[in-house]
Amino acid sequence: MSSTSSFVDLEILYARNLRPGQNWLHSPPKPYVKVKLENITAETSTVPRTRNPVWNHKFTL
Repeated sequence: MSSTSSFVDLEILYARNLRPGQNWLHSPPKPYVKVKLENITAETSTVPRTRNPVWNHKFTL
């Protein structure tokens, strides 16, 4: 029986002008990206205190 594997290369670069949350003054944002592909999950790191986070992160799923 043969089996094939497929991969997806994904690059998360940045986000711009994210909307502030309800408690912006008391709880600054810590944005991150979570990607789900079937049964695989990947997350970027958080970027504290910004509405314009930059990740430049590459995933191979």
